[in-house]
Amino acid sequence: MSLSNLATTTTVGTLLNEHPNNPVHDTHFVSASNKTWVRDHPPVANINLHVYVDEQNAVHGTFDGPLEPLNTDDDVRLASAAYPPNPRAWRIASESDAANWFHHEISNVVLPAFQYYPDVLQAAEASPLTAERVDEVVDILYSTGRPRDKKPVLVVEMKRWLIDYNFWTKTKGDKKKADAKPQERLSRELRGCV
Repeated sequence: MSLSNLATTTTVGTLLNEHPNNPVHDTHFVSASNKTWVRDHPPVANINLHVYVDEQNAVHGTFDGPLEPLNTDDDVRLASAAYPPNPRAWRIASESDAANWFHHEISNVVLPAFQYYPDVLQAAEASPLTAERVDEVVDILYSTGRPRDKKPVLVVEMKRWLIDYNFWTKTKGDKKKADAKPQERLSRELRGCV
């Protein structure tokens, strides 16, 4: 191995401003959302989307409105040392494949900024942080705090090509005309995860 192949240290902020560039073969298989426990949760009725569609019909998230402005703590975290993801190719055919991609290309880039004050822990197939036993799990849970007093920071539920952008941007009347069942089940599942 030559030294030119070694990754150079950069910062979390620099890596967050880059898109993952490892090649991905996406099979476009669609996830299902048929969990029985979601029936106990009402569907999401009011939603605020923070996205826009560009001229190539690609959907982009916008976070400037819903999130607080950056502060000194964010500046310190964004300046944390980090390494780019290892070069590799991906084939995403399942939710587990998508979770592996997310860990490698996104989570591993961000977590160095949360190694201290407070440290953020990542758990896969995690139960909700409740005192009672719960059989349901989420794909990924990021939490902080001591073992008996953990607080959730972020819940990740992987889905493959399930979110219908057009459904979520329609008015109530238009939603009734659309095939709402998969989206309604998804909204119940999202409601149950938090």
